[in-house]
Amino acid sequence: SRVLDFGIGRVRDLASATLTESGVTLGTPAYMAPEQAAGRLDQVDALTDIWAVGATMFQLLTGRLAHDSSTPNAAIVAAATQRVAPVRSVRPDVPAEVAQVVDRALAFMRNERWPDARGMRRALLMAMPEAGLLSEVRDVPTVPDSGLARRGGRPRRRRALIWVGLLSMLA
Repeated sequence: SRVLDFGIGRVRDLASATLTESGVTLGTPAYMAPEQAAGRLDQVDALTDIWAVGATMFQLLTGRLAHDSSTPNAAIVAAATQRVAPVRSVRPDVPAEVAQVVDRALAFMRNERWPDARGMRRALLMAMPEAGLLSEVRDVPTVPDSGLARRGGRPRRRRALIWVGLLSMLA
């Protein structure tokens, strides 16, 4: 079995799987890729996981869910039918290079996503110095400091920890 949606195991032989009744969707709606939300189980694979990582990054960067809906069912419908807003349309202060990595992970069409986590991680690592973020990761204090420098309205330590977290998701 492989990790899917950070909590649902995908059985390699779908024909023998009897985890739930037919037609029931598995996963957390806020992190479901379009193919997963639409119930196209034959398309649920590593690209679905890339989308879920992108949705997590989107939430960390913007403070919003990729498809912010009032109910789980509405979130599933949105995931199956609507594209995610570009990161910078929600948070213009996110560096463009980083936003492009996340936006590609959240592509509605599977063939427009990163082909694998390794490529996505490499692109994120390349985007960090271009966006001036690598020094933030190196400068993460080990003890919280009450006088933390602020950048973009967020404490520098918190921003740096977000980047460390994003990279560790793709390790």
